Amino acid sequence: MPTLLVLKGPLKGEEFKLSDGLNIIGRHATYCDIVLAHDAVSRRHAVIEVSKPGCYIEDMHSHNGTAVNGRRLAPGEAGRMELCDADLVEINGFQLIFYRNESTASTVLLVADEDGESSHSIVSSVQVQAQLDDSTLEYPTAKLRALLRVMDDLGNSVKADDVPQRTLLSLMGSFEQAQRGFILLREPSGDEFRAAAAMHRDGSTRRIRMSRTIVESVVRRRSAILTADATQDQRFSDSHSVSKMQLRSMMCAPLISRDGDVFGVIQLDASDGAARFLHPDLEVLAGIARHVGAVLENARLHDAALSAQKMRFERQFRNLVVGSIQGILIQREFRPLFVNDSWALYHGLGPGEVTRMESVLPLVHPDDVALVREHVLRLARGEAESAMFEYRGLRADRMPVWFENV
Repeated sequence: MPTLLVLKGPLKGEEFKLSDGLNIIGRHATYCDIVLAHDAVSRRHAVIEVSKPGCYIEDMHSHNGTAVNGRRLAPGEAGRMELCDADLVEINGFQLIFYRNESTASTVLLVADEDGESSHSIVSSVQVQAQLDDSTLEYPTAKLRALLRVMDDLGNSVKADDVPQRTLLSLMGSFEQAQRGFILLREPSGDEFRAAAAMHRDGSTRRIRMSRTIVESVVRRRSAILTADATQDQRFSDSHSVSKMQLRSMMCAPLISRDGDVFGVIQLDASDGAARFLHPDLEVLAGIARHVGAVLENARLHDAALSAQKMRFERQFRNLVVGSIQGILIQREFRPLFVNDSWALYHGLGPGEVTRMESVLPLVHPDDVALVREHVLRLARGEAESAMFEYRGLRADRMPVWFENV
């Protein structure tokens, strides 16, 4: 499902799922699917249409306008444009990133090498540890700001799935020479890596080719590496995949867990020979990788704890409900969603027989159907003073039985 993630503004960190059809963005809570409560936002500011061909954004003649990747849209259908992964939507003080809820694995292609790597030294490297002492790194003022920017952007990240995309956005903003970037994470079931996030500076969605040689080197040596020219670096000169990608400058750093396991990599590269990465850049990326690794691990632990807690609560609730001697029915518009053994037994049926019914109203005495309908509707509207009321039900043998609903 396509999603908008708020990166900047009062709702920073909020995530909005986009449904099929029209998704209206604005400040009016009644008319809008995504509410941005700010005076500078129009009542109906913009709309995103989700359809099979793609996702399209259009400014709804708002007062202050809508921008995508820094380019202001013309109002109405004239400015309608298709959204791509990692597009940045700007609505006054709000910045929202758009991405599809589909695997980004197809956006990054790990290219196998025809020849093995040589044993020659690389241009520059920095050892990365889970508990790296940052006092040993000398950060230039500008790059210190880059490190602080990433740390600030990740400060409110709780969901593990949000961290890679936010990290790339910060890195692309901090390293102006970077043309592409991606983050790979190791699959839980094995040694293979999958793309957790990928980005082109120009906003394109074309596939990024990357060298398995470089990734394997970073993982094995547990070091961040810098090459001033990957096509000329002796370490990778025999690598078919590197030469095919024509990387002029590249940095790659490992993500390391507290236990010392490498569970991912961050890579930035530039194809412009006039704008290369330098060793101070690598030091900063190494520090960022250490921080991102810790944030990702904490987020994963948080997600796992929430999942375990949810499963525990669901198990406890089900045990309580299923084993209760009190009849329990959960319904939506009288269609049974769940029924425990006691409720079904009171009606002379099994739980499966009840849940297969289109409606439970046939189990209500005909003279009391209107009463039950009205009471349920009043409960839904919040108008009923109490959930308790009595009605006559019917067993499977059509024998009437009095029930007290609580």
